[in-house]
Amino acid sequence: VLYYGGADLDAPAEPGRRARMDFGTEEAIKNDCRQSRGVRWFDEASNDLRYALRLMRKTPGFTAAAVLSLALGIGANTAIFSLMDAVILRTLPVASPQELVFFAHGTGERPGASSNYPLFERYRAIDGMFAGITAFSPTGFKLTSNDGIENVTGLWVNGSFHGVLGVPMAIGRGFSSDSDQPTDRPTAVISDAFWLRRFGRDPSVLDPSTTLDGRPVAIVGVTAPAYTGLVPGTNPDVTMPIAVRAITEPTYLTMHDTWTDLTIVGRLKRGVSAAAALAPVDVAFRQYMSEEENKWIAKGNPEAFAKAAFVPASRGSGVLRRQYETALKVLMGMVAIVLLIASVNVANLLLVRSAARAKEVAIRMCVGGGRARLIRQFLTESLLLPLFGGVLALVVAQWGTSAIMSLFNAAETPLLLDVSPSPLALAFTATITLATGIAFGLVPAFASTQVDLTPALNHAVVRRFSRRWSSSHALVAAQIGLSIVVLAVAALLGRTLYNLKSIDAGFTPGNLLLVTLDTYGTPIPEEARVATFRE
Repeated sequence: VLYYGGADLDAPAEPGRRARMDFGTEEAIKNDCRQSRGVRWFDEASNDLRYALRLMRKTPGFTAAAVLSLALGIGANTAIFSLMDAVILRTLPVASPQELVFFAHGTGERPGASSNYPLFERYRAIDGMFAGITAFSPTGFKLTSNDGIENVTGLWVNGSFHGVLGVPMAIGRGFSSDSDQPTDRPTAVISDAFWLRRFGRDPSVLDPSTTLDGRPVAIVGVTAPAYTGLVPGTNPDVTMPIAVRAITEPTYLTMHDTWTDLTIVGRLKRGVSAAAALAPVDVAFRQYMSEEENKWIAKGNPEAFAKAAFVPASRGSGVLRRQYETALKVLMGMVAIVLLIASVNVANLLLVRSAARAKEVAIRMCVGGGRARLIRQFLTESLLLPLFGGVLALVVAQWGTSAIMSLFNAAETPLLLDVSPSPLALAFTATITLATGIAFGLVPAFASTQVDLTPALNHAVVRRFSRRWSSSHALVAAQIGLSIVVLAVAALLGRTLYNLKSIDAGFTPGNLLLVTLDTYGTPIPEEARVATFRE
């Protein structure tokens, strides 16, 4: 016979009953254990998530309206940010791009980066400051094949170009110092895009001769897909050594009477600052400009050649940034307003739905649901909407960037940019998705839990219903104000485009055809070229 406090415990159910009285139910003990282990929060979050998903399935119309609104707003922001990333923010996909600098000259905010080969040789002779100095110049080549002659974009570079920049290669190799020596069989490096377009990424493209400008050339390497050159918006198809250019232009390497579009770029040695490296560069530049055969360069514009300067090269040339930076920032501001309008619209929808759920909230509070617990439930629901909207926004962004790039590519000189979502763009999308869910879910969450229990349970008008309507009115007013701003800017933009289209060019543009005849680098004899132009 067992005794528990003097009671007879012969009955089999009695010990269990007494234990439950002293220690609580089995579920209560489990909850206490979960709380002590810190896993109760995960259980509650899982329950909140399942409940929110069930609620979304029960209200498909509301869910579709909210998700589509957010998808358009987040997608527009992602599309413009992807363009900003490609034009303004993205660094070169080379080794340690922060160590690269462009050699420039001038005292203004935009130093000039043009040069010529003799000045490049002066810079290259500077010792102790640079891991390497190289130069490049844009050009065009004519590729001859069985299909005819094709114009391809290209660069003239010196032999250390790929090594100094640390250009990643898909297959093969870059140039070396041997490439600066004259040879009967020049070498070339092609881009991945050209390799795909012309050779279908055939690995056997290496070594067999390809005819460029009427000259047999051996392809020795293909750059990696991520590398598109030092000038954003361009992607040179073919890169060839400057030594090959010197074959047809023997004076190019020594001429002082021409200031060319040669751009010089250097890599600073580890531990050497740009300011320290600029001192000997400035001395070399001033000495070069003071020589009699070079004094003509500064005539008419002495400020532009007063001293040497460095321009950071980690993001490539700044020409495209200067051209589109202001426009992209304005567009970014406009799509941010569009996202605000979409978010306010969703917040209004959540406020309206909260009025219909007043009885549900009252019942949950009556059975012990705390306000903080209910707010977390509503925030979970409001976070799920932008989450689904963010996933759909990636599709909207892809469509938007493709549409914008099609406009750029319709121009005479296409703008070649990789606008596929980068890790930075995806992080931006995730951030604004999370921020949208929190920022515009808090107001409905707090408003939904401000109920008077007795009137709500009796289906009467909630005492604080007017406060929710005041919040709703404020959101509607903000939405209308933001919409007016967007409409005004859109009207101004449309008017500007109309003015540009209707501008008087001084001639009738209809039925006109612009023809360019370029016979350079073709096997057409000089006499035939002259005769063709005279005709």
